[in-house]
Amino acid sequence: NNDRIERTNGVQAGTYDPTIPSKGQRDDMTRGDVMVVADKGKNEYQALQISFSKRMANNWALDFYYTLSSSKGHVEAENNFQVHNDDPNWDKQYGYMSYDARHRISLSGIWQLPLGFQVSAIMQYRSKTPWNAIYPYDFNLDSITGDYVDAHRNSRRGFDFFQLNARISKFFNFGKRLQLQLFGEAYNLTNHNNFTSIYNRLGSPLFGIPLGAADPRLVQLGVRINFL
Repeated sequence: NNDRIERTNGVQAGTYDPTIPSKGQRDDMTRGDVMVVADKGKNEYQALQISFSKRMANNWALDFYYTLSSSKGHVEAENNFQVHNDDPNWDKQYGYMSYDARHRISLSGIWQLPLGFQVSAIMQYRSKTPWNAIYPYDFNLDSITGDYVDAHRNSRRGFDFFQLNARISKFFNFGKRLQLQLFGEAYNLTNHNNFTSIYNRLGSPLFGIPLGAADPRLVQLGVRINFL
């Protein structure tokens, strides 16, 4: 459970200013905001995990992992600062965690080829993760900006992630104690666009557009000396 900090005798949503009748008034006109620390946060994680592993035999090995999961909660971590979450806002706070991805796949393998060559690869895939659309102003008039556009936090889905890394090596043995390895590596071999954060303020022409991306394809060559 995560700490929840809420207002009890302060302003209710949409009733911030007691001097404006159209916005209502405080429950207790003699008191300001009352901050209460309560242990009411809830996180839920459900998953089905499948794995397969083939040990090195006949010059090749393979590992496969798949996870089907769902992760929801009120907060991403413990709140150690003041947060205005009256009951209506607290209900909207419950949504998918920012790292929630319905599908995750990892596949890795290694092959020993003739003439001292070796090929290895790692493939990773993650389905779309959530993002949270917010108003750029105080939509519900509770004096707090950043109100959620949707019924719950993190109701929208962004972009998936796919990356294939590969390596080819050539080994040279010098006696029984020394081995030289020449290799070439490629990261994000398919040059897939792995976007990261998204501009989430409604009304802007940038709304829904990614603000960054992970590295494009990278290639490097190297030499390694192994002492056996």
